[in-house]
Amino acid sequence: MGTGASFSPNGDKFQNARKSSLWNEQDTGSSKGLLEWWYKLAAPEEPQNATPQDRERVRAGRLSSIMLLIMFCFGLAQLPNALTSTNHFFLVILLVAIAMIIGIFIFNRRGQVIAAGIVLVIVVEAAFILIGITGRPLAAGSLTIFYLVVVTELIAVSLLPPRSVFLVAFCNAAFTCGTILFKPHDATLVLVTSTNYYSALASPLALQLIVALVMYLWVQGARQAIERAERVAALERALAERDREVAEQKQQLDQGIQHILQTHIQAANGNFSARAPLAKENVLWQVAYGLNNLLARLQRATQFEHELQRTEGEAVRLVDAVRRAKTMRRPIQVPKSGTLLDPLAQELTGNYLNQP
Repeated sequence: MGTGASFSPNGDKFQNARKSSLWNEQDTGSSKGLLEWWYKLAAPEEPQNATPQDRERVRAGRLSSIMLLIMFCFGLAQLPNALTSTNHFFLVILLVAIAMIIGIFIFNRRGQVIAAGIVLVIVVEAAFILIGITGRPLAAGSLTIFYLVVVTELIAVSLLPPRSVFLVAFCNAAFTCGTILFKPHDATLVLVTSTNYYSALASPLALQLIVALVMYLWVQGARQAIERAERVAALERALAERDREVAEQKQQLDQGIQHILQTHIQAANGNFSARAPLAKENVLWQVAYGLNNLLARLQRATQFEHELQRTEGEAVRLVDAVRRAKTMRRPIQVPKSGTLLDPLAQELTGNYLNQP
């Protein structure tokens, strides 16, 4: 292979570290954006040493907080319409929905994202249904509500398990069919033949079905991509941990070899009191332990040899003292030498040897 295709582990590690640094910088920069204050107020906090499940919960919680903010602003924007509407229940339904959305913030902040999503879907769905069935007779302009109700499908597929979008779509379809078929119509909406009913029902039902299918497939693909990314990230962390352990073992081996080598050199120079200072965590600890045992035995053997030499010298001196005392007919005088023969020398000191 040419030089252009050569593999450099250090280069790859540098590139990965550089990319990670750039991503962290981008993430830090984005976290300082306009929504950061809102995330701190309404979204759950990411714990230290977060697991993939924790990161997914935080991501869903942030998305939920954005949707709550949008629905809250949408509700406020509808207040003028509610105040001027002939439907006297419109204002009450809207105020109750806004109050419940404010309460959902508490669930979301505490990390109960699924509960927040369920309650939000129910509140928005119920608001649409109640406004639709309590209003004046159905007019041509009122059909817009059957298109706006797909918002509940977007909320469900984003915050709840993806399959829940079909349940919400079924509720929307039932609401659409029931309202158009059974609610009174005014003069602007004349549905006489089955063709007229089909035309009125086809568009909102098709929109609800298409939105449900597309969002389900999109969210499923996004979740699978996130799972693959998490697996890749987990594999990279495992490889990095393995590399760190290998580097630590290599460092331990280098240090252990140097300690053992220095201990061998000292022992070769006659210093049998030298020891290899390796802890049990070191991979060469058993080798160092065996070497230290050997040096300890050699040290004891050297001490015994030295003691034996002193004892032999003292025995020769004691025999010489006995001979002199015998020849000169005087008491035996043997000073202490600090050897094993001191008790015998003490017994003999001051005694005379009788001639045969």
